[in-house]
Amino acid sequence: MEGSDAISIDIQNFVLRGCSLQNTKWIIGMVAYTGHDNKIMLNSVKSRPKCSKVDRLMNRQIRFIFVVQVKSFVFYKKMYFFSEFSMFVFFAIWCFLVQ
Repeated sequence: MEGSDAISIDIQNFVLRGCSLQNTKWIIGMVAYTGHDNKIMLNSVKSRPKCSKVDRLMNRQIRFIFVVQVKSFVFYKKMYFFSEFSMFVFFAIWCFLVQ
């Protein structure tokens, strides 16, 4: 452009991802892609979900109860020859209770 000064891009006029501009009516910008190895992208990793000891204990107990109920259902099915409908009802009630 004739009659205008060239402005270089340096740290003084560079806006990082997640920043916002205030007190300005317009802006002329350029997008610079720096990849996934920059500081902001490396810090944006989601953390691992944390569980307390009580949560882990309850999860084990719930799994144990589920296994006991399934085994007892299989045992009773062999003993009393339940129909397919009764099996469906059993699992439907179990799923409702687990929620």
